Amino acid sequence: MKKALIIMFLVFSLLPLLSVYHKLGDFITQGTGFSIAIVDSIAYIAEGNSGIQIIDVSDPQNPTLMSSYPTQQSANFIRVIGDVAYITCYDYGLKILNVSNPFSPALLGEYDSPGQAKSVCVVNNIAYIADGYSGLLMLDVSDPLDITLLGTYVTSGSVNSVQVVGDLAYLGKENHDGFLQIVNVSNPQNPIFLGSYSSLLSTGNETSVAIDGNYAYLTLGTEFVPINISDPQNPTAGWIPNTWGNINYITSQDGFIYATNDYQGLYVKNINSGQIYYYDTFGQTLSVAIVNEIAYLVGNSGLQIIDISNANNSSLIGSAYNFYYAQSIVVKYDASWGEIAFIINSAFLSTFSVSNPQNPTQLGTRVFPSWANSVSVNGNTAYVAATSSGLQVVDISDLTNPIIAGSYDTPGSALSIAVVGNIAYVADDDYGLQIINVANPNEPMLFHSYDTPGNATFISVVDYVAYIADGNSGLQIINVANPENPVPLGSYDTPGNAACVQIVGNIAYVADGSNGLLVLDISNPVVPVLLHTYNLHPSSYIGYCYKFDNRLYVPDDYWNEINVFDINIPQSPVLVNRYSWNLETDGMCIDNNLLYTANGRYGMNIHDITTFPISGDDSVQYPEMPSLLKNFPNPFKSATIISFEVKEACKTIIDVYNVKGQIVRTLINETKSIGNHKVVWDGKDKLGRSLATGIYFINMKAGSYSTTKKVILIR
Repeated sequence: MKKALIIMFLVFSLLPLLSVYHKLGDFITQGTGFSIAIVDSIAYIAEGNSGIQIIDVSDPQNPTLMSSYPTQQSANFIRVIGDVAYITCYDYGLKILNVSNPFSPALLGEYDSPGQAKSVCVVNNIAYIADGYSGLLMLDVSDPLDITLLGTYVTSGSVNSVQVVGDLAYLGKENHDGFLQIVNVSNPQNPIFLGSYSSLLSTGNETSVAIDGNYAYLTLGTEFVPINISDPQNPTAGWIPNTWGNINYITSQDGFIYATNDYQGLYVKNINSGQIYYYDTFGQTLSVAIVNEIAYLVGNSGLQIIDISNANNSSLIGSAYNFYYAQSIVVKYDASWGEIAFIINSAFLSTFSVSNPQNPTQLGTRVFPSWANSVSVNGNTAYVAATSSGLQVVDISDLTNPIIAGSYDTPGSALSIAVVGNIAYVADDDYGLQIINVANPNEPMLFHSYDTPGNATFISVVDYVAYIADGNSGLQIINVANPENPVPLGSYDTPGNAACVQIVGNIAYVADGSNGLLVLDISNPVVPVLLHTYNLHPSSYIGYCYKFDNRLYVPDDYWNEINVFDINIPQSPVLVNRYSWNLETDGMCIDNNLLYTANGRYGMNIHDITTFPISGDDSVQYPEMPSLLKNFPNPFKSATIISFEVKEACKTIIDVYNVKGQIVRTLINETKSIGNHKVVWDGKDKLGRSLATGIYFINMKAGSYSTTKKVILIR
């Protein structure tokens, strides 16, 4: 396994990523999109057993469904010409729809081909069907009610795709007698073989072909090959670029090649300059259509609409790409080398000199027994959460040769680590929190553990309190003042999948996956209170957040952007910038106004945050907060008057909690008008029973805001 990882580490080095595309909008469709066509600002999507989805994309930021058509069979490819849609349905051949009224598509005709219809090209009322092992079919579709077979071209291997230019058909197929075959179809009843291209490359994927001038671009698994077809009888191949993952579809337009890929999403190559660009989609991408410098992508994450008109990214100043998968990064200053980046890269810890951010230079690497996930650096020691290998302690006194000094094999999968003094706190997935004594880095020893109810994914430790993002069990708060006896304080069951947590004062910011960014008041850790939920887009996915000074940086994996919040008022973050960015961001760090991002297969990228268009503090507009003004008297014996203010008419709830986090009384649950209000609490519970002496918490929720005040009852 280690050997395989090292080979991948050396082979998969990518070209510098100099571009940045901008996502405009998306639409979550019923199934998986296999093919897309765009005509007159309408998207037609072939979605397998979900049939055809017709979507209005005239406003790319707000695509809307116009209609659906149930093909009853697996719709895998679509072409639209004028008011007619041609759809291949695999085992069920060709279907032809009238889409002159996109709100009510109607079947015109169908043809049950003998093979497996995989794609179609229509020229001059002739439909050319790539019909798998039945070869190329040529159908007269001038009368959709009476489709007739004109001719067949049979070849060994499966014909997977077809493009027709003039009198020539270009077939992408299995490599029995050529991945690419060129056939003269001027007489459909007598197609004539002209030439083919074969390769020693093997591929289990179905080939796709695109034609641009004198070149055919052919997909072969993870490669695509440009083939000179100026002499159809002797096609010859050029360079063979390697990409991550299998290429599913390829097209070309205006000097650019566009390919969709299992892992990279959209791959773009400028044919003349050779420059390569990427847009890393959230899910698998299977097809693309390009119209007016907008890319329409479909796959298992629905329709995604990307602006590709301007690839310039002035904020990106440097990159390093000799990685397999970069996902955690820390930057520290070293007296000898200057600024150093410590990067978790699959099963490696890599050290880079970034004193010249335009040209990061690798210094050293250390491999671990298993995939690593997170790193913390303290002095000359790096502490690594290395999944199934637990805690790895690395001596980094020689940055060119990091050495494993010691390790502790945790019972679970070490996913995140925080180090305070001589104590390492490890989020250990199914096994919760592991507290480890690292005073002797050669022999780390377990202090104690605490098994959280969920999957401990991320940990922050502040003032002897551990805050754990615990997956589907939300936020767990644990007192770790005595490392040999951790004590749970409280928890908040978030609606999503808590993946990361950052703490500022009495506020916790929780990255909760598809439920966005949560802002929690933890002034009473026994009863955390939700203040806000930020859903940056209807389809956002927030899996990470990072705080630095008075800013909170929140990557949105589904939209490939980094959202920057002003947190001068921690309980009320204000969005001040959206930095569009091609890639998902797994980790980040800020040093000297530079943002370092760990971007998985795309390595480390360095951004100048001074060029981000962030508003100055004076221009930040903060939302008005409702306020729990006071209660008097406090402490109280028989009753206390609670005064509060509402900034806008909204539903208002005031609850009383005990120190166990239980609601003992609801004082208000109704809509309140703007202005000042009062309510009296008589020290009794909801059944009218007098409560015991002690501390209680008054929590007020007004609209989307919340605040809490401590009160003392004395009997």
